[in-house]
Amino acid sequence: MSTGPSGGAAVGGAPSFVVGPFAGPVVYRNVRAIGGPPLWQPSRPGLRWNPTFPALYTSLELETSLAERLKHSEPISLEVVVGVAHVVAQRVADLTQSATLQDFQTTGAALVRDEYDGPHRIAEIVHRLDIGGLLVPAAIGVVSQKFPRIQLRRDGLRIVYDTPRTGVNLVLFPDRYQEFRELERYRAILRGLTR
Repeated sequence: MSTGPSGGAAVGGAPSFVVGPFAGPVVYRNVRAIGGPPLWQPSRPGLRWNPTFPALYTSLELETSLAERLKHSEPISLEVVVGVAHVVAQRVADLTQSATLQDFQTTGAALVRDEYDGPHRIAEIVHRLDIGGLLVPAAIGVVSQKFPRIQLRRDGLRIVYDTPRTGVNLVLFPDRYQEFRELERYRAILRGLTR
């Protein structure tokens, strides 16, 4: 990773921050039963990391992606489509690094609260600087309390995961990454387990 646009000092009100390439697998899921958008379709503006522009919310781990979905669910079974893709983005701001958090005068805990002012401010700055995406802490802490375990039924198999308390998401801004190649896609039944 390298230092962001200002080389270590604020320029024109923009903080410096850690920017570097990302290359690796990401996971995404949508919910078929409620008519979710097609797999890999960016979210409309207004969420945590995309106040005024579209973004694709992916996770670095399957369990993190599933916990993100369960954050908005009751303990019912949901039919989901899960996709895994290989992504290459040359310029990604890493908000999991303490140096970047300090540059933005925030903390990881502040980024996962229910209030979006801080993430919106950071996302607007990063988006204006033509950054391809953000590595961010996943806001899933409450999910492990609500659902200590996650059950996934796939191809006749029942897999149970411990629900993660933390995780990392990669928020991608459309047309700002260099490679996107789907590796796998499958249907599954997702359920949060209360014990």
